[in-house]
Amino acid sequence: MQVNPLSASGVKRMDSTKYDKLEYIKMEAIILLVSVIWYGRLFICIGSYTLNASIRIFFCIIISVLTLGTILDWNESKYRNIYGIVRNNVVSLGLYTAIAYFEMESKFIIIVMKISMIMCMGFSVYTVVVALNEKEGQKHVWKEIYQLIQFITRLAGVGFTVILVVVSIKAITGGYNESIGIINTYLSQ
Repeated sequence: MQVNPLSASGVKRMDSTKYDKLEYIKMEAIILLVSVIWYGRLFICIGSYTLNASIRIFFCIIISVLTLGTILDWNESKYRNIYGIVRNNVVSLGLYTAIAYFEMESKFIIIVMKISMIMCMGFSVYTVVVALNEKEGQKHVWKEIYQLIQFITRLAGVGFTVILVVVSIKAITGGYNESIGIINTYLSQ
């Protein structure tokens, strides 16, 4: 694990910790396990799908998003940190939450997604304009596109965090009339 120099207070800063590739995979697995256990309290079936089908979809989304996120972070050590790991987990759980809770929270989810998409489009236009105005050639354009993809994944992480927090608060405070949580879902079938 590479750590940047200590901060002025002599304490290691969490955001400066960069993992080598093996440590990154280990931390991804640990945080995934904790996240899935925590998410068990929020889990509901998607629409009319059965519990088994919803669980399969849940794990397909997690595996797909974590794989894509890991591929994006793999070659750039500055992205192989705790924030990248948490972002990958939040995006995967948030995506399933947006799908599963869409019938109950459609207006809220649409608003969050629209705001995120508008911000992504604005930054995309900015990135294209900057990339086209630079005279550094094609390598610079690809670097800008890569940074744009990183920005979009971070923005997705923020949007899905908002969705997860709101749904979690409503679920914990009893804001849903339906059976919430994997155990309650299993018992109700």
